[in-house]
Amino acid sequence: MGIQALLSDPIQYLRDVLLTLPAVLPALILHECAHGWVAYKLGDPTAKMLGRLSLDPRKHLDPLGTLSMIFIGLGWAKPVPINPRNFKHYRRDDFLVSIAGITANLIMFLIGCVLMLAMILAAVKMIPANMIRGASFYVELSDGMYVLNMSDVAAYPHAMAEYLIAPYMGSVWGSVYEIVVNFVLINLSLAIFNLIPIPPLDGYHVLNDLILKRPLFVSPQAARIGQLVMIGLLWSGYLGRGLNYVVTWALGGVGGAYAALFRLFGLM
Repeated sequence: MGIQALLSDPIQYLRDVLLTLPAVLPALILHECAHGWVAYKLGDPTAKMLGRLSLDPRKHLDPLGTLSMIFIGLGWAKPVPINPRNFKHYRRDDFLVSIAGITANLIMFLIGCVLMLAMILAAVKMIPANMIRGASFYVELSDGMYVLNMSDVAAYPHAMAEYLIAPYMGSVWGSVYEIVVNFVLINLSLAIFNLIPIPPLDGYHVLNDLILKRPLFVSPQAARIGQLVMIGLLWSGYLGRGLNYVVTWALGGVGGAYAALFRLFGLM
């Protein structure tokens, strides 16, 4: 997605945005709510008093971060305000608050993987038995026959909507599947992205709490520099390419798990 895609095919671009928004909103909102909720449980009511435990998108979404998420697949929300003076265990509690958002994204990633698997299972059950050969199955489209391998299903998740879900379950379910795929990819990308040890990302707090042992919050000048570095890496494409490599590797593992489950269910 991007300006070039908008100019070349506006209708397809609008469709992609509509299929991305239902995945972006919970990924960003629940990430920030997790920070605030854990801080509240550890004795800091700041986020709750400022209304940041709400699921209202207006409380959390940063305009530039949301646009960045939609256009290039990576972005951010408004940071949840934390007052570490309310913590009983200063550094330990900051660490727990910092990993809460990442943990929320990883939980949503796993939920999305389960939903993907359930839809793939439902579609595969509709494939005639003679179209399944070991770890592969055949799908017939208007332009020919295609061979799909279960171990590659997660590595090429969007292709399954066109080659498997839509042909056997219908175009509506194909679109639902694409939303689920976006949900999986965005949550995994956000979890990895936030582990980068650059302020103001969560990864900096994790590194600081475990190893550096510096003050919990960097100076405003250092925070601005970190944010500029982060935005530069995002819009340059270098960070996106690096994250795509890690995401592809992780999805390869998911595909292997899918193949093992299919064998367990006796579908291969």
